[in-house]
Formats: sequence, structure tokens, C-alpha cells
Amino acid sequence: MDKLYKNQSKLRITLRFNQDVSSSTLRKIKYIKPDGTAGEWNASLSGTTDIYYDLSVVNVDKSQLDQAGKWVFWGFVTFADGRSAPSESVEEFVYNEGE
Repeated sequence: MDKLYKNQSKLRITLRFNQDVSSSTLRKIKYIKPDGTAGEWNASLSGTTDIYYDLSVVNVDKSQLDQAGKWVFWGFVTFADGRSAPSESVEEFVYNEGE
């Protein structure tokens, strides 16, 4: 990922698995914000090993990347038979605009 900024809304987060996840039926990108809040976004498949999520604007003034500091992201997929798999986590620092 490139340098990330708080309230940035034109950004695609892509995470890679160490296995083929193309037959997964549920795909999520999970995160922990700098304040410890955890959440997740529904992700889409790209190829056979990657999932991605395009950030969007929550309202006119705020994006989903709403805190400066260290974020942790990881992918999580579930298959039709109930099996699941996480990806490795990625830590990214989100900067305030102008930093």
C-alpha cells in the first residue's frame, strides 16, 4: 500500500492469501483501528488468491479511514462447507493530511 491518509476515500485495500480462495462464499477484510475498535468490510475476489475492498465515503465529510495512527488489516474467507481461512495481517500507518 502507498502512504495512507485519514479520511482518504479513493483507495483499494487488497490482501493476498497463501492459497486459492476462489471457491470461498464469504469474503471479509477485517481491521483494528488505532483506538482498538475492530470491524470488517465485505470484500470482493480478485484472481484466485486476492480479495479487495474499495473504501467509500460514509457521509459528505468522512471516509471509512477515520483515524490517524496504526491500523491492522487482514482477510478472512469462509467456504460453503464451513471451513474458513485468514490471511496474514498487515500493519499500515494512517497519517493526518499534511504529514
